[in-house]
Amino acid sequence: MISKLPEPIIDKEKPFKNCKLDRQQYADILTKVVSLNHGCVFAIDGEWGSGKTTFVKMWKQSLVNQHFHVLYFNVWEHDFITDPIIGLISQFRDMAEGDDAKVKFAKIAAAAGKVTTGMLPSIVKGLTKKYLGEDVVEVIESATQKIADSFDKVIDDFVEQCQSMEEFRKALENLVEFIAQDGKPLIFIIDELDRCNPRFAVKVLERVKHLFSVPNIVFILSIDKTQLCHSICGYYGSDNLNAEEYLKRFIDIEYKLPEPDVDKFTAYLYEVYGFDDFFASKSRCKYFREGDEKEEFLKMAHILFGHMHLNLRQMEKICAHIRLVLLTFRENQYVNPSIILFLMFFRSTDNDFYSQIVRKSMSIQELLNHIEETLPRNIFIENEYSRYTVFRRIVWETARLLVSYNLDMNEHQKEELIEKIENNDSSKDTFKLLLSTRVIPLKSLQEAIIWYCQNSYRNDRVLPLDYITQHIELLAPFS
Repeated sequence: MISKLPEPIIDKEKPFKNCKLDRQQYADILTKVVSLNHGCVFAIDGEWGSGKTTFVKMWKQSLVNQHFHVLYFNVWEHDFITDPIIGLISQFRDMAEGDDAKVKFAKIAAAAGKVTTGMLPSIVKGLTKKYLGEDVVEVIESATQKIADSFDKVIDDFVEQCQSMEEFRKALENLVEFIAQDGKPLIFIIDELDRCNPRFAVKVLERVKHLFSVPNIVFILSIDKTQLCHSICGYYGSDNLNAEEYLKRFIDIEYKLPEPDVDKFTAYLYEVYGFDDFFASKSRCKYFREGDEKEEFLKMAHILFGHMHLNLRQMEKICAHIRLVLLTFRENQYVNPSIILFLMFFRSTDNDFYSQIVRKSMSIQELLNHIEETLPRNIFIENEYSRYTVFRRIVWETARLLVSYNLDMNEHQKEELIEKIENNDSSKDTFKLLLSTRVIPLKSLQEAIIWYCQNSYRNDRVLPLDYITQHIELLAPFS
């Protein structure tokens, strides 16, 4: 059994062949956008764990197949460099084919050495060997020696610095013009910028804006905008800084990567982690009806993953852990897939609350209050379309969790949840719920709790919470 998803294989002929999120449509849109631009900074915004890196790598191959010149640079892997300019210009090296291109590239390297005033020659030489090659080491070293002689000064000559920057941009422009002779812009993808240390992230933005902003280069920044804004605030030491406005200085066009299709990705996780090896095994089908547990799992995942907007990594980690949990159940033991998912959701997104559930440090009313506060209000609202889908399932699973929480390992109740009402019709017992609700329709929750309290002997009975959490925490032996 795998414990994490394998990296998707990017087919060179059909880059999005193995995309489980149907994102080629977005790549086609972006390709059209960048083909219309001949010099801009384009940001693709998506939360951490939303699959941005996989998307841009697939898109990169798609662009290459359409004869674009494409560079890809994962800056997070190189944020130990004193100045990102070395890493950025190193990406052009493989495109500098032929003597003419190499000469143009060497001029860029030399100009970079003049611009990078904050490096000692030994540092520059070491980085140059690693990123640019031996053939331009001496060019860089000689260019930076004069600057290093006055290293203690911030800037010896402001005019000379401006001239150096202009010299760099001109050299870069000449190389790009030489490479991109087919009318298509050169695409430079910068990935994982939001994961860099704040100083380096800001430095990358500044270098791109002030040095690499030349015709025929379209920069693609793959970012989590929210996290990058935090980095900017951290760099400047102020939470009052309007980081979004600051970013607008560097980014010309923004594109929000649409959220993934939750049902498609959940079905993929279900398949790749082999849930049917447990739920649909021949030995298990002797005790439980085939398909019921799968349906319960996927429907609850649709509610929690979709309505709570979990990212791909959160979904993956939850499913990977649940697959381990199932190994602690015997083939004839009943499993509450929905309740396990419910608890794993809280364990992943609100661990303090989950810990209180495990310790049973809350009253049932407090547990219910927190669930109503945490889950979006709209899933608890009954309407003709959701009566037998989202609304009914989430209300009934909430009821089952409350009843489960109320049982000890001997299935004795701790609190009275319902109270019998005396009436004149002795043939039918009537009960009322001893809990109050803020969002969930009281009548619907009451119906569910009464049913679970009176039908615990069925196959969809309620398991004591302690029993379930022992399995979730992998404290039960593997079967």
